Amino acid sequence: MENKWKFAFGVAATNDLLDITPVGALPFSGAIVDIISNILLWPVPKTRRGMIILVEYILGLGALPVYTATVLYAYLRREDDGKRQIEVK
Repeated sequence: MENKWKFAFGVAATNDLLDITPVGALPFSGAIVDIISNILLWPVPKTRRGMIILVEYILGLGALPVYTATVLYAYLRREDDGKRQIEVK
């Protein structure tokens, strides 16, 4: 696994852990953490930032590991010149 994916999983897991702690429960601090995470995940292709916002804020499912699931989806759907480790069908 490349370093950018390790970093992306670390950012996503940290965000999801902070969402279930008192830091994520406060409206302002939770939004700040989400904005920082989105900025850090910007270079990762296919992270579907719009989907993250939709699920977390509009549907109110912030306690679910949305960021980790999104990075996992992007990791499985990446283009590595035909060298995928896991095939998704």
